[in-house]
Amino acid sequence: MKKKTTNISPEIEQEFLKRYAILSFAFGMLLISGIASYYLKYIELKNVALILTSITILAMFIAFARVLMLLPKAKYLFWNGNFQDEYLNFLSLKAYKCSTITAFVIAGLLILLPTSVDLSGAGLGISILSLMCLAYAIPLLIWLRGDNE
Repeated sequence: MKKKTTNISPEIEQEFLKRYAILSFAFGMLLISGIASYYLKYIELKNVALILTSITILAMFIAFARVLMLLPKAKYLFWNGNFQDEYLNFLSLKAYKCSTITAFVIAGLLILLPTSVDLSGAGLGISILSLMCLAYAIPLLIWLRGDNE
């Protein structure tokens, strides 16, 4: 049985990885802004929370649109998550490891928190998910920053 191969240039793979990291960063910031707006309401900063959430939603939609524009060329990357370029595959897997380790550390710390902390199950889940997105995106963006023209 023949294995399906795709012919995607390393430049397209790198651009997809950058855009995917930016989308992950925007999604993580969206989740954090949701948590922040919940707590900013209690200290009379509702307008700041609304502006923060609006800017983050706009940035996420722009990042999502940019990923979708590149998706017809890189559909294989979106579904499979593997890159033909060994270095980009290495960076992606390393970022996934950072994200997973962050999730375990944050979950462990949240379990050890005193019971007086006011976080619901949804709040804990959103906190972990947002930090996982940021832990995936930030290292990738730092590692790929030298490739800007």
